[in-house]
Amino acid sequence: MKKTDPIVTEVRRVRDEHAQRFNYDLDAIVEDLKKGETADREHGVTYVSTGNIEREIHGSDSTPVRGQ
Repeated sequence: MKKTDPIVTEVRRVRDEHAQRFNYDLDAIVEDLKKGETADREHGVTYVSTGNIEREIHGSDSTPVRGQ
């Protein structure tokens, strides 16, 4: 039997509550998250682009596919 991770349970609960606020409309959820990021940036928060990480690790923006 798999043990339930309390952190995963909490993250899923919070994510579901957020999605419920927007009636599970993905476009509305993404728009809300982007508004939050904009507000964070106005308060000095910096986000790291996944593309930058991929370039540093692999020399390109593409994630390598296993077996290639």
